[in-house]
This record gives sequence, structure tokens and C-alpha cells, in this order.
Amino acid sequence: MKKYIITGSRAFGGSCLASDLDIVLYADSAKWFNEFLNQLGIEIEHLGDYSSFYFKIPDYPKINIISVENESEFNEWKFATKQMMKIDTIKNRDERIRTFKSFRQQYKEDNCKESDMMSSNYDIPF
Repeated sequence: MKKYIITGSRAFGGSCLASDLDIVLYADSAKWFNEFLNQLGIEIEHLGDYSSFYFKIPDYPKINIISVENESEFNEWKFATKQMMKIDTIKNRDERIRTFKSFRQQYKEDNCKESDMMSSNYDIPF
């Protein structure tokens, strides 16, 4: 099983010289990689809940590590990335992000397990 995904504008188009490189990793791999970078003395910028982070090495774009907790979340990123690769390149960054998020949402809706569905608390007489 592939343990990472290259995503973002460098994978599906719309990048510029300043664009970062987005890599999706499972949380355990991201944590190991974070510790490895710390040992090398590479400065890390943590994002949000500290599970995702940026780092920069000379002569490369800024690298963004996106940490996911489970296979479903990993597959959500994989699906959205593949869908973005199938459509024409979206030049506008905000539109690209909205479209990507809509593909992630589509994956969630298409792959909702019965056990994840909320039951109704309402009695509807028919």
C-alpha cells in the first residue's frame, strides 16, 4: 500500500515558483518524519493541531506535510487529488481549494458507512 500522496497544485496544476509541495502521510509516519527533521536541525513550522507542518530545505520549494489519522481520510485525499487531475487546471487558488474540498466532501458522502449514519430521533407516522 502506498504510504504517501503528492497533492496540491504541484500534483494537479496551477502551481507557481512559490507554491509549496504538499505531501499526505499517515500520522505515525508524519510524527516519525517530524522527529527525524528535528534531529537534522531543520526548522519546522507546525500548523493547527501540530499534526501537519511545513519545512524548507535549500533549493526546494517549501514542503507541507499533511497528516491523516486513518485509511478513510487518506483515501479522501487520494480521491480528491485524482479528481483534480482529471479536470482542466484551475488557475485561481481559492477556486482550486473550493473544488478540492468539494471532491473530498463527495468522497465522504459516497463512502459513508451505515454505522456512521446518524439515526433519526423522530417518529414519523406513515
